[in-house]
Amino acid sequence: PDEVDTPFDTPARHRFAKYRGLKSFRTSPWDPKESLPVDYSRIFAFQNPRRAHKRALRAHAEAVSGLQGVEAGTWVCVVVEGVDEEAARRVQARVA
Repeated sequence: PDEVDTPFDTPARHRFAKYRGLKSFRTSPWDPKESLPVDYSRIFAFQNPRRAHKRALRAHAEAVSGLQGVEAGTWVCVVVEGVDEEAARRVQARVA
């Protein structure tokens, strides 16, 4: 829900303290051992995000450099050879 009632017996700043926001992931001080969402811990794990980004781009470029492919949305026909007839029948029975 977009709106939540504040309890009368607890100040709102205490009740909603766990929902505080960070102004910046990079510059805001926070304890990495604090009980935060998993996504926060993944972001904190990068000591140098710019270097990690460059490494990821380089690894991707190396992985796809020798590959050939088709455009997304193109119909292709895949031929699989060397499969025994019984295995082919079982697969066709599942697909049909």
